[in-house]
Amino acid sequence: MDFVSAVATVGDVSGITKGGAGRDATDREIEGATFADGLGIVAAGVFGGLPNTSFSQTVGLIAMTGVMSRHVVIFAVSLSLGLGLQLEPQAVQYLPETTRVLLTSGLLPAAFIAIVLNLLLPDVLADEAFPLVPDPSARAVA
Repeated sequence: MDFVSAVATVGDVSGITKGGAGRDATDREIEGATFADGLGIVAAGVFGGLPNTSFSQTVGLIAMTGVMSRHVVIFAVSLSLGLGLQLEPQAVQYLPETTRVLLTSGLLPAAFIAIVLNLLLPDVLADEAFPLVPDPSARAVA
């Protein structure tokens, strides 16, 4: 992982936590993000792809919407896989006929990936749980 990608990743993580959670990024979050970015670059190299880095445009979306959730990832990945296999059936052309039909239906792979990711990813982490809108029934004690 080169220095420029690492700096971009640190900036993205800092922007996401500041814009989405209203706080500074922790050292653990920065370490995890740079590790994941490096792992992605290694995986791309193993499969003959180009190096990649964090997606900076997401920082603006998180700041605008206030949505910072793993569930948005769970939905995007499953939808992308379901639509992708339906639109590009050649991706599974060497699999047995029954498997090909099931995977190119779109619904089955999307549902399967959504269920697996829902089981693998934690529901809510303690440091991510914060109200986006203050509770109007809560009153400050003076």
